[in-house]
Amino acid sequence: MIDYSEIGRRIKRYRTTLGISQEKLAELLDVTPGYISCIERATRWVNLERLSEIAALLGVPTAALLADTEETTQTAYEKDLLPLAAKLTEENRSLLLDFAQMLVRRQK
Repeated sequence: MIDYSEIGRRIKRYRTTLGISQEKLAELLDVTPGYISCIERATRWVNLERLSEIAALLGVPTAALLADTEETTQTAYEKDLLPLAAKLTEENRSLLLDFAQMLVRRQK
């Protein structure tokens, strides 16, 4: 069974570690901040397509949001990138996120 509460907690953890507000994530996904809040609090379920979009914007594999334990979700990439991103200014984190989003669009 899918634990939407855990998925929401993981989304929030990755989002806050990167210094991304609910408003910014909502803007990038073209949804309302309330929708992001509902996903993070598990009062609204997220489908796999939207979950994949969120994962891409957060720079993590979709499996990292679905996995049962943090140990199985953190890759070496995540262990390196998230702490570095956390040290950036809000403006530079925004640039990093915009750049990552551009790379995702380029792959499609």
